[in-house]
Amino acid sequence: FDYTKRIVSPEKKDDDPIILNFSVLKDYYACPHRFKISFLYGFMEPLFHLLGYGRSLHNIVMDMHKRWIDGEIIQPEQINGLIDRHFHQPYAGEKDTINMRKSAGRAISEYFDLFKGEAKDIIMSEQEIEIDLGNGVRVNGRMDLVKKKETSGEEKTYVVDFKTQTKPIADDVSEKQLKIYAIGYENLTGKNVDFIEIYNIDENKVMDRQHVDKADLESVKKGIIDAASNIKKNMFEKKMSKDNCKDCYKCNLCLDAKKKSEYGIKPNK
Repeated sequence: FDYTKRIVSPEKKDDDPIILNFSVLKDYYACPHRFKISFLYGFMEPLFHLLGYGRSLHNIVMDMHKRWIDGEIIQPEQINGLIDRHFHQPYAGEKDTINMRKSAGRAISEYFDLFKGEAKDIIMSEQEIEIDLGNGVRVNGRMDLVKKKETSGEEKTYVVDFKTQTKPIADDVSEKQLKIYAIGYENLTGKNVDFIEIYNIDENKVMDRQHVDKADLESVKKGIIDAASNIKKNMFEKKMSKDNCKDCYKCNLCLDAKKKSEYGIKPNK
């Protein structure tokens, strides 16, 4: 072997392209260290036995929206057919599947009754977006729903994201997600978004609605660029707090006994 000293040109990591999506950014914003453990080291959480319920509701309303966009008039008796087509819970037991299927039927029927009169207001459903932030940083994603509504005599554009789990209203991560979508819509169409909205399908209620501020969108862009830079530089600090760590499956990899005791986390969790 020839061990002659060789000079290797340093990598220009800042110029390396990086493509992010909201699933990646969501984990990074929640806790950079957890992001590293999941995405770089491959430590994944166990499968939840009710996995699929939220995705099922999401797919049902997306199918409904696309039919409305195509001008189809959906009849109430078609609802069960849409649910049968999309409802899928691969890991649930028989009893849970029956109960969740009933919950889905109730939620979707109520959603249909609430919004069938607004079918004409829908502009986009499941629209893919991509944002180029320069220096090789790109973000892609998919908007659940874009609609126009008349507010105070003026037509306003709403970007809506659907949730099925009960969360604190307007959590920071969901806000960032919708603001990313607002940026994507503006890049795609050249038009502004007036409102962002988080809608809980399971409970059929608006969890939060906010007016879009241009300064907020610029702040979100900067946050994405900073996140991409930190990922490239292998900077993954721990975002430790009682609220952030108590339900984290990976807390045993991060916290010492003192911190676990402080946060009320059992050692064998």
